[in-house]
Amino acid sequence: MDSSVILIFFYILLVMLVIGLGYMFYLSKEKDIEIKEDYFGLNFSVFNTIKNEEYNKENIKTIFKIIKDSIMYVEDNYKFDINLRKENIALMISKDEIKKLKLKSKIDDESIRAIIRIGCAFMLSDKK
Repeated sequence: MDSSVILIFFYILLVMLVIGLGYMFYLSKEKDIEIKEDYFGLNFSVFNTIKNEEYNKENIKTIFKIIKDSIMYVEDNYKFDINLRKENIALMISKDEIKKLKLKSKIDDESIRAIIRIGCAFMLSDKK
């Protein structure tokens, strides 16, 4: 290939990269999400059903804490059950506790399950 063709190809890639980054920042500003508060994209992708007025740092941290506490409770009390049953118990506990927050918007089960699975993956194992 000619060097001018390669140079034009790299310019096109650079322009596409700049447009993509600009679009990403536009989307984050449209939803009023600060990138430093979006825990590696979890907030935006998992909590997309929460309304904007309820989408704040306090509510998200409270929901994460509720799910963490339910995971810890299930792991302590249902240690020898199969993982699917433990996941379902943690889901029920989390949903009950989240309802006590009296949020207007509903968080779907799959979003809570995703956070439960991520939380379980990061737990330390007792196996040595």
